[in-house]
Amino acid sequence: MIANLAGNANIKEAPRRSAIIALVSIQPKKSVAVLGRMLLNPEEALGVREQAAVALAGTNLPEAHAELLKALESSPAAMQKVIALGLAGSQQGAQVLLDAVAKGKASARLLVEQQIEARLRQTNVPQLAQTLAKLTRGLPKADERLHKLIAQRSQGYQSTKPDPVLGGKLFHTHCGNCHQIKNQGAKLGPQLDGIGGRGLERLLEDILDPNRNVDQAFRSTVLNLKDGKLVSGLFLRQEGKILVLADDKGKEVRIPEDTVERRSVSPMSPMPGNFAERIPERDFYHLLAYLLGQQAK
Repeated sequence: MIANLAGNANIKEAPRRSAIIALVSIQPKKSVAVLGRMLLNPEEALGVREQAAVALAGTNLPEAHAELLKALESSPAAMQKVIALGLAGSQQGAQVLLDAVAKGKASARLLVEQQIEARLRQTNVPQLAQTLAKLTRGLPKADERLHKLIAQRSQGYQSTKPDPVLGGKLFHTHCGNCHQIKNQGAKLGPQLDGIGGRGLERLLEDILDPNRNVDQAFRSTVLNLKDGKLVSGLFLRQEGKILVLADDKGKEVRIPEDTVERRSVSPMSPMPGNFAERIPERDFYHLLAYLLGQQAK
């Protein structure tokens, strides 16, 4: 009964939030799957999703941490902060959060949020100061210009009638050299089947601010060459004494290993940070419509 009330989107937000609190109090383990589904649904009311995140974190159960971790990987920044703050409320949850950031499954920017950092420091996680310093070293600063651009494009998309069919053609033109959908395109970057399940806000963040959430497997490799030049891109493979990288257009760059003075991994994404300037705004909305239509089966 309470689970049905909590999950009923036709009921007002306030009683649903109260039902979530009651559900966790009465059946903490049985509530995890229900709340996990609500948290992962981008169409769900924001307040309900936030209450689900707080309630899950409050159980401090391993299965609840697993649900929160799944949501961290696909949620927009505002929801990520709520989830991270909840996880930071226990030593076990804090370790889950730190591990997620270390593996590139959550943004390191969460760790410099004042409330989250303060709560982490209260959890007695071993060697926390060293871990925070390591995970936030070289972290790109938040860009207010990008924050405004994301908000503007969100409003713009919702006020237009984009064409997802045209968007599919634009995907293959602008994105297919690195990404793949339905076995079409290249596999240099993350595979994007089901990407629409992330919702509009998170998709905008991933495209327009690619350095916000960078998977460990897709971080840029930086090569400092002996002649003073700098080469960066996604490391693909090594062929004997040749290092093969992909540049931001998906093209292979081959560098002889003996010309490299130093090799390092950057916290930055190989994806171009100026994608909004590479494609007309109207085409950008067509592309978004196509990507949002890619739902998991």
